[in-house]
Amino acid sequence: MNRMVQKPNLPQGKVTALAMGERYIPLFSAFFEKRGIELLPIPEASELDPRISSHADLNLLHLNAQVFAARGDAYIPLPVSCSSILRMRNNEGDSALNICIVGDHVICSEKSAAIVPNWLKHIAVKQRYARCSTCVVDEHSIITADPGIAAACTGALDVLQIEPGYIELPGFDYGFLGGCSFKLSAHELAFTGTLHAHPDERRILDFLSARSVEPVYLTDGPLLDIGSAVPVQEEFRK
Repeated sequence: MNRMVQKPNLPQGKVTALAMGERYIPLFSAFFEKRGIELLPIPEASELDPRISSHADLNLLHLNAQVFAARGDAYIPLPVSCSSILRMRNNEGDSALNICIVGDHVICSEKSAAIVPNWLKHIAVKQRYARCSTCVVDEHSIITADPGIAAACTGALDVLQIEPGYIELPGFDYGFLGGCSFKLSAHELAFTGTLHAHPDERRILDFLSARSVEPVYLTDGPLLDIGSAVPVQEEFRK
């Protein structure tokens, strides 16, 4: 039996459907087909920088029982209710949905966010792209290379701060760990490539192991920032 993922970024059962930028689906389709996971394509958004125009963390926000879309057209075949809260022009508002929900906390720049859930505990940061800068490990733990996010979250969450870089994002100097990772179940964290080239590989693996989270490498290549992916449905047993 399937249900919508109940906790944003934190599926409890095995994920059965997730939304991902359409340009990246060919890279990972074989892996997800074997797992029986449906991939819901996010088309390129003409309003966004073409280098990141289908990134999930810029186009969608899972919040409670809905997934909010950044554009007014119903363009993503989501099996859940989808609402529009923003129509973007050029690059204005490209980070409006880029808030990071971790359990009962939300990490975001309130100046750039289009919506800040008032029932969650706010962790204010200057980083406009809080979601792509943050790898969500569990309800109480994150990994980030952003020193501002690390400092703001310390005390409220368990934080592993890593070195920036070592993640590919074509057209940019480097990408971010949150943009190349997402949960596949309560105890599985997917990475778009391996951690082998990252100088903090051992620290990351130890941090995950201490929280009973297993890394799952989608490819044998380097880490690639794809704007993460949004787990939408999960297995559910009554």
